[in-house]
Amino acid sequence: MKTKDKDAMKFLGTMRLLMRYMGPPRTKLGSELNMTPVHHRTLFYINEHDSCKMTDIANAFVLSPAAVTRTVNNLIEVGLVERFRDEADRRVVRVRLTDKGRETMLRGLEEISAMLSEVFGRMEAEDLTALTRGMDALRNALRECVGSDR
Repeated sequence: MKTKDKDAMKFLGTMRLLMRYMGPPRTKLGSELNMTPVHHRTLFYINEHDSCKMTDIANAFVLSPAAVTRTVNNLIEVGLVERFRDEADRRVVRVRLTDKGRETMLRGLEEISAMLSEVFGRMEAEDLTALTRGMDALRNALRECVGSDR
């Protein structure tokens, strides 16, 4: 196996471990609201792209419109998201966070920050500096590949 292939596998393994550590079942909010990773990602996406269309979510996550509808319906049922008609074009349906959704996002971000702080606290300062440099390089490379600043 080539070095870059080994690096890719190592990275994927690290991402799986990170998601297992920080995934919805491990978080207080995830367990309280019975949220899946897809629910979390969708909630974060809607928070970043206020008043987005369902097709925007489907395209961002490469999901079918039916899958996005099911996910958004679940988020609506627990009061985190609401649908509304676009004022400029009444045919277009958009989604946005409710007040409860915004509050949940803030609590979720605080919880994730605390979890990451615990992990970072177990690292040596030079390793954390190297990780930060590596993350910056990865983000820049991804931006070149994707053509986005998100």
